[in-house]
Amino acid sequence: MKKLFVLFLVIIVASVLLVSGCSTSAPTTTTPDTSTTTPSDTGTQKVYKLKYATPYMAVEPPTITGQFFCDYIMEKSNGQIEITTYAGGALGADTEMFDLVKSGGADIVTMMGQLFQDAVPLAGAVQQIYNASNGEASDFVHEILFDNPETSPILQEEFEQQNVELMCYYSAGAGTIITNFLPASSLADLQGRKMGCFSDMPWIEKIGLHSTTGSPQDLYESLSRGVYDCCFMAVGPLEMLKIQEVSKALVMLNTTGVSMSLLMNLETWNSLTPELQQICREAALLAEGQSVDMLNQMEAATLQAFEEKYGVQVNYLSPEDQATVYNAMYDEWEKAYRELCDRAGVMDKGEIIIENVKAFALSK
Repeated sequence: MKKLFVLFLVIIVASVLLVSGCSTSAPTTTTPDTSTTTPSDTGTQKVYKLKYATPYMAVEPPTITGQFFCDYIMEKSNGQIEITTYAGGALGADTEMFDLVKSGGADIVTMMGQLFQDAVPLAGAVQQIYNASNGEASDFVHEILFDNPETSPILQEEFEQQNVELMCYYSAGAGTIITNFLPASSLADLQGRKMGCFSDMPWIEKIGLHSTTGSPQDLYESLSRGVYDCCFMAVGPLEMLKIQEVSKALVMLNTTGVSMSLLMNLETWNSLTPELQQICREAALLAEGQSVDMLNQMEAATLQAFEEKYGVQVNYLSPEDQATVYNAMYDEWEKAYRELCDRAGVMDKGEIIIENVKAFALSK
């Protein structure tokens, strides 16, 4: 069952294709070793030697944010924590990251939330698209995970039962509908068109388009040849993918996803002193903000280039059309989430999560 949160998968797949446009230093990558992660004594100071694993390359946004998290911890711990980065899948593929951190094969990992939905189904509630800005959505997700007295204990316990400590979720960025035709500024203009889908996206049919299976790697050619007329994708990497050469308009939906995560092995977490744990919490909170700032800059630059440099229209749906699209997205998310919780036997707790998510998600 991979229907749940497929909206996010499209955004994340697009985001991790980005290999330029972010100004930051790349993390140091290391050939995997088989040493056990244990604290070591250096004089009178205990030094924790940790492993950070990410399936993404050093220059890709998910790893950039993860490395920001690690660098902050190393700096503020004054040498008490040393973290070696294993980027580009050196310790495993994206689908293996949860088992890797759960088992202690890595102390910290970056991964997409939907890839561990079967292990922690309740946490899937925050992995949906929100009708909000990157910052608003990120702030809400932080609240429901860490500050909300109704939801936070439920979600934290779910991770702890898997021997995992959740550090944070962070933004995946804004989505847009790319078209190879004009006019393209309203739902009426999109009716009956073929939309490329990189996974199951039933909301597309609900708003009057026809879904066509595709892949991010074939996006350029498919839009160029008319295999499909439009596609739902992240804004950030479009210029790098040269989509400006085969597109006529970007139709902005005012939606964003928050589905990347930083996870720590629970035994590693419990071995840290309270002071070091506090540093890790500070790093996670700052990483959430770093991700939002990075994506905001990336997206603004992309939209400006498409309009001013390439002559591609950047259009915004009317509030009425935005509501129609978002309600279709939300309805399909809640239906799939209920099915997942029901299969896992946690629907009682799932109802609590849904009500809190709905209060924010449908308030915009």
